[in-house]
Amino acid sequence: MTIQDEKGLNDFLQKQILQDLDSRNISGFYMYLLAWLLIGAGSEFYQDNLLYYWLTVVIFLLLGLSRIIIHFYFSAHPHSSQTARAKWHYFNVLMPAVVYSVWLSLAFYGPPFDGLFLYILLLMFAWVSAGSVNFAPNKQLGFAFIFTLTIPPVIVAVFAAEHKQVLGLMLALYGVYMLMQARQLNKEYLLRLQQQYSLGQLNRIDSLTGIGNRRQFDESIEALWKINLRSQTTLSLIIMDIDYFKRVNDQFGHAAGDEVIKHVAKIIQSICKRDTDVVSRIGGEEYTVLLVGGDKHEHHAIAESIRSTIEAQEFAYDHAKIRITVSIGIAFTKPTEDKTVAEFFKVADKSLYSAKDSGRNQIVEQNY
Repeated sequence: MTIQDEKGLNDFLQKQILQDLDSRNISGFYMYLLAWLLIGAGSEFYQDNLLYYWLTVVIFLLLGLSRIIIHFYFSAHPHSSQTARAKWHYFNVLMPAVVYSVWLSLAFYGPPFDGLFLYILLLMFAWVSAGSVNFAPNKQLGFAFIFTLTIPPVIVAVFAAEHKQVLGLMLALYGVYMLMQARQLNKEYLLRLQQQYSLGQLNRIDSLTGIGNRRQFDESIEALWKINLRSQTTLSLIIMDIDYFKRVNDQFGHAAGDEVIKHVAKIIQSICKRDTDVVSRIGGEEYTVLLVGGDKHEHHAIAESIRSTIEAQEFAYDHAKIRITVSIGIAFTKPTEDKTVAEFFKVADKSLYSAKDSGRNQIVEQNY
């Protein structure tokens, strides 16, 4: 896997993990609050400790309200900082765990909170199980959740509670077991995402040349258009066509034609190798290059380098020398609200046909 492929995979994984955690966490606060309300209804704690009970209800309500607000904020701002979103997930997940961990620790210790013991202990096993599954996208987050839930009450049970050491050790053993399960679930989750990414890449890669196909081009030009609409930097579209390609197929056969197509793609890739350059084969013997940054003189120089390199390099096939040239059309623009991607493509395509009509093996450019 190339460095660019690894970067693409890592970006995809980070984005997908954050999206999955966003969707999985939004409903958690209802369960935490509902469970606490049921504890109050089923135990004497509600009657004997009214202040503590309602204080905990308020804490869960505030945590739930902040969870909903931040969830909708990140949904409305999908390009917000990934670091900020990750930190929010830790706060969002660990704070309810802290609350329940504190209450179980107090219940382990004894009066006046021992009436909560059985209810919180049962809930703790449920939260640990649910957390190992729910937070599988982020192994570290899942581990932190399980540790936060179990470590304080286990310490209290083993070292400070009377006759509850065995229960504390059972909780610790269950926590370790679920940590192992969480690790395995994380591996399976990441493997599924990697397979999903690989399949998506295959659907965007031209099988003959290994460069992007029409789908990749369409997705890339739409994305770059939106980015450059905000930044107001120059966006250039180069469209090129192999001259007299039909003659190659007719004279040397389609196998030779395929080799010529791969040869041209390799040259284009060798010249357009910046991370921001998008090289695609959009059909037959037609290629595109999307260039961002710099100015139109630099972009023209890249197109000329492609044209002259293809012309200068002799291509041999089955002891025959095949002369290859390309015609190139370029459109330059700075995207604005009154311009469209479709018209931008038409300008580049029209420039390509002008280059072919003018004798081929040349560049025609036009501003849009």
